[in-house]
Amino acid sequence: MSRTKEFDPDVVLDRAMNIFWRKGYTATSVQNLVDEMGIQRGSLYATFGSKHELFLAALDRYRTRSYQRLTDVFTQAASPRTAIERALTAIVTDSMEKKKLYGCLITNSMVELAPHDPDAAARIEEHRLAVEALFRKAIEQGQQSGEFRSDETPAALTNFIFTLIQGLRVMSKTAATRDELDDAVRIAMSVL
Repeated sequence: MSRTKEFDPDVVLDRAMNIFWRKGYTATSVQNLVDEMGIQRGSLYATFGSKHELFLAALDRYRTRSYQRLTDVFTQAASPRTAIERALTAIVTDSMEKKKLYGCLITNSMVELAPHDPDAAARIEEHRLAVEALFRKAIEQGQQSGEFRSDETPAALTNFIFTLIQGLRVMSKTAATRDELDDAVRIAMSVL
């Protein structure tokens, strides 16, 4: 007869996500994970598989939440310009508030793992494409309505915005101030 889990897998997955977010994948040991998650090694392996599988599940959890927050901003905006400006401002706000949590798990993983971990790279690329699709749609709509310049392709402007987002995420981990990041958003909006 199998034992009933004495923990909520969603709660402990959130705890794992937080430690990977704080420390990174490589610096997080299995002992760090079991200590943070409050479960035994056997339970970790039985529920989530390997450390790598647990990390991928945590990354998926983070991606889903991040994408949903961004989607909410786009669906609630009255115009393409408002959508993009609010999305970028929300990213700055999120980054600055989470400074204690060490930036963005996706951006951190992009730098740490994507070059040599095909599973992480695939998830990060999937997230990038989904985020870019939100911005591209708004840019296309803004070009059609005359809110945005039309002498650049939607693909080029989307690439510019995504690159800016990654820069905002990285700079939020440094001594950059809110005003400096807000200036970057303001200039980006003037470029559009």
